[in-house]
Amino acid sequence: MLLNVTEDPFGAAGDGIADDTAAIQAAIDAADDANGAVVYLPSGVYRTTAPLLLRHAVTLRGDGRTASIISADGLEDSIIRAPAPAFSLNTEDRIFRIVVEDLGVENDTSETSMGGGAGIDFRQVSLGFINRCRATRCEIGMQLYNLSLYNVMELCESQSCGTAFRVGNTANQNTLILCRCTTVTDGFVFEEGADGGANAVTLINCAAETYTGIGYHFNASSPHFIDDVMMLNCRAEGGATGIRIEAACNNVEHHGTRLVSLAAGVDDQRTLSSQNDGHSSRDGKLVNLKIAEDDGAQLPYARLYYRDAQQALFVRNQPDTDYRDLWARAIRLNGGDLQVVEGAVTVLDSESRNVFQVDAETARVRVGTNGNEGDIGVQDGQGRSVFRVDGRTAHLRVGTEGNEGDIAVQDGQGRTVFRVDGNTAHLRVGAEGNEGDIAVQDGQGRAVFRMDGQSASLRLGASGNEGDLRVLDGNGNVAIHLDGQTGTCECSGEDCAENFDVAPAGEIAPGTVMVLEPDGRVVRSILPYDTKVAGVVSGGGDLRPGILLSGDRTNTRNRVPLALAGKVFCRVDARHGPIEAGDLLTTSPTPGHAMRAGDPARAVGAIIGKALRPMRNGSGLIPILVALG
Repeated sequence: MLLNVTEDPFGAAGDGIADDTAAIQAAIDAADDANGAVVYLPSGVYRTTAPLLLRHAVTLRGDGRTASIISADGLEDSIIRAPAPAFSLNTEDRIFRIVVEDLGVENDTSETSMGGGAGIDFRQVSLGFINRCRATRCEIGMQLYNLSLYNVMELCESQSCGTAFRVGNTANQNTLILCRCTTVTDGFVFEEGADGGANAVTLINCAAETYTGIGYHFNASSPHFIDDVMMLNCRAEGGATGIRIEAACNNVEHHGTRLVSLAAGVDDQRTLSSQNDGHSSRDGKLVNLKIAEDDGAQLPYARLYYRDAQQALFVRNQPDTDYRDLWARAIRLNGGDLQVVEGAVTVLDSESRNVFQVDAETARVRVGTNGNEGDIGVQDGQGRSVFRVDGRTAHLRVGTEGNEGDIAVQDGQGRTVFRVDGNTAHLRVGAEGNEGDIAVQDGQGRAVFRMDGQSASLRLGASGNEGDLRVLDGNGNVAIHLDGQTGTCECSGEDCAENFDVAPAGEIAPGTVMVLEPDGRVVRSILPYDTKVAGVVSGGGDLRPGILLSGDRTNTRNRVPLALAGKVFCRVDARHGPIEAGDLLTTSPTPGHAMRAGDPARAVGAIIGKALRPMRNGSGLIPILVALG
């Protein structure tokens, strides 16, 4: 379910002027009442004057961190937060499965001061996600605090804040991926609180830039500790201290860390006795992981969950770096059984755009994104692309030169009931014991086109939407029109003709007058007022038959179409008398020609039709209206 905050019954303005707090909160509460939904904020600036309180299984989604912005009006509290900010071991005080994505949050204060709360504040939150968000001018950009477990921040930014990202007070098993901060005091702070430290934290490809304090601060003292921190390919640049590790920190590993233009690199406050083997790199150098080539597979970028604990492990592969030990560790912790649980496997391009995602929760595979269209290709054993889904052209292509395509769909009994055969260029629907049926519906769900394999019938139209069949010629003109509304059949031809055998065989020109032989074959007329007249050969001039009765289809060589009714061009001879429009015509002594029927007594039974154009001398073709009699 998607709830748009700008639509009824919520009515947020998104103009940066009206107070949209109540409208957005009402949408969040409605999503909670629906046991989870997406609350959508279209592009705009949404002014708020109080914290927005998140609920169970609610997704707060915008159109992008620079497009959909929540602007707090000098708020001293957090802009977006969970409703229970205090630490509590009571399960009822915890919030599960909330998502904030594609949003910007800012405290609308002057450029030189900051609001007193956090931009996005996850407290007592588990299994939550903050994706592609930006916090500006907040005391704390984004934080995971107070027993917040198994949460993920991905592709987030903090700028012009006091602390960019904060994790602490028993916030355990959390992961930050591709997060970045600029123009802040401190970058990433992991600290103890009154109730505990921060344990099992993973940072991947994160960056602290142009800060004045500490880039990565692991701040804990007895009795609370920060344990098991993994930093992979992180960077600190343009600040005072890159990494500061206080005394009560254990198992801090920073693999591939880059420290650039800093006053101090790594400030480790622990004594030698308090350090252990987990602190793998005191000076920020890359720890090379030497794993045999056959010991697991490289992972480009994967979000993996252990089945029992639902802990998150993220790996993003970089050149010359091997993270296969993490893969092995995941399998060991899960007893050799690794799966994705309501998570996703994601691949990013060089601009950190999500271009490939396998989403376990929605059972979808998505390839491509805005500005980088997707393309799926499958090759055969000879390297030929035989299956391709092209996101740029919106085409699906199956088969290639030398390996024709074939699409087959089977029913529950394994019968191929739908097949597109590239070799024979056939489409077949249905199979023995399961007849095919093709149906097309209109906008109101009525079946207006149906090919029924059981009854071998084709039906066009439905009640309230009459059928209409049009057949076009090679020039795009309608040649045949069956109109379901009027019940008429319109053809582009002018006459109704039927094929007759010719005796003897030979070429007969269109417009020739033909008479019957005793055996039913036809020959050119040669006698005047011949009562055996059968009709005129159709196809003369620019007139063609509209209806052709074929009869015997096995012999087409020695047959001609005779116009039995309608308009047709006829060969006439005016030397037997001038012809005027409207004159009755009969056979003449000139072979294959008609003449004016000047003797009414002899014309009975020998009439061909009526002239539609005069012919006062000579011979030639004129249109006539066929009316044998």
